[in-house]
Amino acid sequence: MSRIEKISFIRSFWTFREVYERLEEYPDKKLDRIIAKIIEEIRKQVEYTAVDHVLNFPVYLN
Repeated sequence: MSRIEKISFIRSFWTFREVYERLEEYPDKKLDRIIAKIIEEIRKQVEYTAVDHVLNFPVYLN
C-alpha cells in the first residue's frame, strides 16, 4: 500500500483537525511525517485500540 493510500484509508474513517490536500505532490518523507502525525493523533484520542478489540472478540464454539 502506498503512503497516499495509507493516508486516504485512515482519513476515510477518522476526522482530523488538519486537511491535507495535494498529497500526490508531497515527497515521501513528508508523507511519512503525515502518517506518523495521524497515528499520534489517533493514539491521543483512542484508548481502546483495534488490537485490543480483536484480542477481546468473543469466541463462540459451535
